Amino acid sequence: MADFTPTQGRYLAFIHAYAGLHGRPPAEAEIAAALCVSPPSVNQMVKTLEKKGLVLRHPGQPRSLRILVPEDEIPPWKRRRSATSPERPGNPPRRVDATTAAPPANLYVVSVFLTGAGQREVRQQGD
Repeated sequence: MADFTPTQGRYLAFIHAYAGLHGRPPAEAEIAAALCVSPPSVNQMVKTLEKKGLVLRHPGQPRSLRILVPEDEIPPWKRRRSATSPERPGNPPRRVDATTAAPPANLYVVSVFLTGAGQREVRQQGD
């Protein structure tokens, strides 16, 4: 049985799902976009997966990842959900009634212009 962390499993799951869908392994940039991480993080993880014997790659050759883990040991790929919290029965979504919202505050804009000889002109706009 392959030994990998949950994060490594997410990488393996995505690589496996992508290859199954597209017929070729993903580029590191596609892995980064799917997992919401930076490209250098992906590169480091791919190197880690290779050191652990979980994937095989050919440095310098794009899309050369090959998973060495048996298919039945790869966790299923679950797309990340959006950052919003899910609606739960005990936690209904909050809605703000526009009629009860506070009126807009006064906004003042102050502009400072430098004129010749070091003099300043100040203008105020607003109520």
